[in-house]
Amino acid sequence: MQDTPDLDPLVPVPPPSVLTPLPTTAQVQDSVGRGRVDPFAPVVETQAGSVLAASPEGDVSGGGALSLQGVMAVGAQVQAFVSISERSGAICVGPAGRCSGSEGEALLPQTWIVRSIDLQRGCLTYTVAGTAQEPVCMQAAKL
Repeated sequence: MQDTPDLDPLVPVPPPSVLTPLPTTAQVQDSVGRGRVDPFAPVVETQAGSVLAASPEGDVSGGGALSLQGVMAVGAQVQAFVSISERSGAICVGPAGRCSGSEGEALLPQTWIVRSIDLQRGCLTYTVAGTAQEPVCMQAAKL
């Protein structure tokens, strides 16, 4: 048997030389940009998965963009997380995308009806003033 020295548990053991130290909190915070260059500039959304959004009266010509951020099932209710103009939140199948139990102002105009939310494909179908619109789908992750 070979003699091995007893290690004192109170004496710190130096780390192996092959490990790379983690960055400090300051290094991580400094590596991430904060805010927008011009916080008062209008938000421009030109990515796939966006469509023209309607004004509260249902006029599709004015307004921002509807962007689908995610989908999920909460119990028996399927929800889509969307951004429209400068607002975001969850919508569900039905008039104005209202979810059961939601309070406050609807995220979508009253003339919009969410027809379906497809969990597998990550897509949302809806109508505006009775006219079917192109489905809005989440962008596929690019590796």
